[in-house]
Amino acid sequence: MSLVFLSYSKADHFFAELTRIKLEEAGISVWIDGGQLRAGNDWRHEIDQGISESFAVILALSADSAASSYVTYEWASAMGKGKPIIPIRLNECQVHPKLEAIQYLDFSVPGSLPWSVLVERVQEIEAENELPEYDHIAELANDTKDSPNDNNPIVESILAY
Repeated sequence: MSLVFLSYSKADHFFAELTRIKLEEAGISVWIDGGQLRAGNDWRHEIDQGISESFAVILALSADSAASSYVTYEWASAMGKGKPIIPIRLNECQVHPKLEAIQYLDFSVPGSLPWSVLVERVQEIEAENELPEYDHIAELANDTKDSPNDNNPIVESILAY
């Protein structure tokens, strides 16, 4: 299942829940700590796993999230894993230098929230992250159909898998 990770400050939980609802209405599954963390489990491990399993991270930028070491951990971990980050600005805040170069979506203007732009961008990233190597394997299989090539190591390794 394709999954997007939502990183936010607890102070922004209403916006996070609305984001989850809007994305799920568009058919996008969201990892949000309120729904995935279970009592008794190692929450740091659960968060790490959620980031690893996601194809992108949405980062709610606010004064509260900028001050949160946990939010910083989440986006830094995602960045270290090569996950695309989509910042959404909720209000005026200090932005970490590592995030300054990443274009954000502005959700700070009431009545002008770009939900459709967010959904489109998430869908674009998801499409970009689909595994193109399967197309290459399919091409290889088609190329070898017409001319048997029992000694082709690529074909043998695929068939042996």
